[in-house]
Amino acid sequence: MKVNGYEIKAWGDLDGADLSGANLRNADLYGAVLRGADLREADLRDAILCGADLRGVDLHRADLRNANLCEANLHGADLRGADLHGADLRNVIGNSQEIKSLQLTKYYHISYTDDVLAIGCQQHTKKAWLAFTDDQISDMSTGMLEWWKEWKPKLEMLGVFDDLEVK
Repeated sequence: MKVNGYEIKAWGDLDGADLSGANLRNADLYGAVLRGADLREADLRDAILCGADLRGVDLHRADLRNANLCEANLHGADLRGADLHGADLRNVIGNSQEIKSLQLTKYYHISYTDDVLAIGCQQHTKKAWLAFTDDQISDMSTGMLEWWKEWKPKLEMLGVFDDLEVK
């Protein structure tokens, strides 16, 4: 698929590309290099951006609903006004503004937005995380309950849940 003269494909090199306002809905950009690209107001709904290098990308007001951003690097990306509802944020490196990420232990990478928290391969709303029973946490993965009991208070101290109305 070509957009604005650029070949859109998995593992593609789109470093610095001007794709502002482009319709990239359902695009497969797995592992693509998009460093410094202009994707302002682009439609990236349901796009596959897993493992993509999105460092410094302008995603201002981009539509990223249900996009797969797992393991993408968004360091320095402009996500102001971007719609991230339903986006897969597992193991993403955030931009420290709209998407924050932490690597506190060797076991689980943590990514979060105002309302979503991804820990390892589990992504749920923050409210859901706080409501899970010990059995539900234990069923997520081996060792998860022990990790959660140790790290939940630390995540609270770090302010991960501060933006919730009710804790």
